[in-house]
Amino acid sequence: MALISLEYVTKVYHNTNERVTALQDLTLEVERSEFLVVKGASGSGKSTLLLIMGGMLRPTRGRVIIDGSELYRLPPRARTAFRANQIGFIFQMFHLIPYLTVRENILTGTGALGTPDEGMLMEAVRAVDMEKRIHNFPNELSTGEMQRAALARALSKKPKIILADEPTGNLDEKNAARIFTCLKEYTKQGGTAVVVTHGPDADDYSDRIISLD
Repeated sequence: MALISLEYVTKVYHNTNERVTALQDLTLEVERSEFLVVKGASGSGKSTLLLIMGGMLRPTRGRVIIDGSELYRLPPRARTAFRANQIGFIFQMFHLIPYLTVRENILTGTGALGTPDEGMLMEAVRAVDMEKRIHNFPNELSTGEMQRAALARALSKKPKIILADEPTGNLDEKNAARIFTCLKEYTKQGGTAVVVTHGPDADDYSDRIISLD
């Protein structure tokens, strides 16, 4: 049984002037421990797909099933808890909290800012080679270090799934390779990664590549 299953998922956005269909009747399965890359031109629905898969955007129609749970049939509070416990997110703009140190930012991913799990923290920090920077603030980091801190935050709760939206869009080739190497190692250890990108940087790390028109 696939870990993630989307069945005829459609998402339509409405505003006062137009109706935009971002996704139409998309059916997709993602296996456990798979590194899936999703490509497509700007406006093809890549980010919409990731948000729907992550429980943050209800589809207009269709089913999203993750690990046997139909995501959008869960009550809102249960869906929030499911997302918090099972899914890690990485975004192109990092979304680090500027007044928290790297250590504190990572702990926000575990929900343990008040009662930190030091073992879980250091495991995530070592995975991205950030041991020497955990007491720095985001404005004291390079762009590559900020993204590695964001990855550590996603890894810190040991989620079943990591969803990454253009995670290396602001990085040079060397730092991009470090991020994808970490994600590949995460899938080798049993995690599942879905990466949205428009370039070829993730191709060599992927198990499968799909394209959206």
